[in-house]
Order: sequence, then C-alpha cells, then structure tokens
Amino acid sequence: MKKIISLIICVLLIFSTKVAYGNTNEMIAYNGDYKLNFKSFNSDSLTFNDFYIDQSLSYYTLCQNLVYMGHKKSLGNLEWTNPNYIIKEGNQAINVTFTKADGRNIIFTVGIYGIYNPSITILQTTSLTMDIGTTYNLNLDYKLYGSKYIWESSNPNVAMINQSNGMVTAIDYGKSDITCEITSVDGDVSILTAKVEIPKVNQISLSDNQLLLSTDSRFSLWVNNSPMFSKNKWSCSNEGIIKVFSDTGKIISIKSGKATVFCTVTKGRTATILKCDVTVE
Repeated sequence: MKKIISLIICVLLIFSTKVAYGNTNEMIAYNGDYKLNFKSFNSDSLTFNDFYIDQSLSYYTLCQNLVYMGHKKSLGNLEWTNPNYIIKEGNQAINVTFTKADGRNIIFTVGIYGIYNPSITILQTTSLTMDIGTTYNLNLDYKLYGSKYIWESSNPNVAMINQSNGMVTAIDYGKSDITCEITSVDGDVSILTAKVEIPKVNQISLSDNQLLLSTDSRFSLWVNNSPMFSKNKWSCSNEGIIKVFSDTGKIISIKSGKATVFCTVTKGRTATILKCDVTVE
C-alpha cells in the first residue's frame, strides 16, 4: 500500500535560489518570486522519518492540497517531478511540480531525509575489504524477535564466516559473498548479502605494515587514501605489549613482545579492515 504524505517538514537543505522549510502543519517553498504554501487536510500526518532508503518516491503519494501562490489563492496538483527517484540515506534535494489550473508548471525544490526502515532487517556493512588475518563482525540492524539467522560464505577458502554470529575472517586473497538467511516466525525467508574482497594490493592502506619498536617509544600510523568523510577506529591485539589510541592511531610501546594493530575504516555501509604487525624489543 502506498503511503500518503500529508506534508513534508523541516528545513533540510538551503539553496541559492530555492528554499524549502516547514513544520508539522504545513510546508512552505520559494522559487524565485513564487511562494508555495500547501497544507494537508489529512489528519494522520507523517514526519520526514517516514522516507525510507531504497524506496522510490512513487511509493509516497503527495496529497492534493489547498495551495496559495503568492497572495492569491489557487488550486492545483502537486506531484513528484521524478517519481522514480530512489531515496538515499540522509539529506537530499527533491523537486516537486505544482501544476496550476491554467496548466502552467512550477518546480520547487524541497529537502527530505532518508532513513532505513526499522521494520526490515539490514546489514550494517554490505561491502567489505580486508587484509589477510583480520576479522570483522557483520552486524545486523533491526533484528526481528523470534527470527532465525544462518550465515554462509560462497568461498570459505577466502573468507570464513561464523555461522552463528556473522564474524568474518580473511583467509586468502580473492572474493566471497557472505549471505545471511533470515527466517521469520511466520516462515518468511529473506537473504542479505555482503561482498567481501581480500586484495593483494589495497587502494586504502596503512602507512606501515610492519613495525619494530623499542620499549617506551612512540609511533603514529595513518591511513593512505582514506575516503572523504570516512571514520577510522584503531585497536590492538595485545594491550599489554602496546597501547593504541583508538581515534588517532598513535602507538606507545610498553614491553617486549608482539602485537597487531588494526584499523577499521568505515563510510556508510562500506568497511575496510587493515593491520600492522608490531614487534617490541
């Protein structure tokens, strides 16, 4: 069933020539000298959080509202300019077309905000690049009570998966599809897929893959070719040997031994897992 959008709310995007803003009762948009003000007569209003990622705008039907154009009252049709547009995550600019009674069209740009549908289970990560010997937990968002989850790898010689908890271990160079089969309490089955690659040469890499440090020394690692707006999280395999600052990659050696530093680079639902082997003498 199509959702009925009774309004679009909140200032999400501001443009040089077009501005859209509103509240929970109405929407106001400007296009040059034109002003569009439309209110809904539908009582069950929806908020911007009801725009779900990966759905098309055609899933949402704009109400036919009473419209004011400038200071003159006028009736007209309000439609999505591109109803086949697929909603993305976060803020985005969307055009709506107002067709006046005389047939003239005026296009207004408004802002919407896309979120994941909380009634549908999704993978936090759908694209994963790993160094050999690293691990990563393919977590699920919006797990449904009573459902069963079974994990499998299309190529366990490349990427091995723990069938019960979704933990991936990079074994060898190559590619593998990791699937999670979900069976709901009603017997409905859905399958989620994450693409995993263990490349010989990784475009995103650490400044060093191996380190030899003396005790009580300091060293900083960094990520080469880190994507814009990505997040880096650092950790280590043995905090008794070295200390790693999780937000900067700075290392402090504590005592003799061996440890591995890991860096998880994330952007959206894409993740890269890198490592550096550290020996302290």
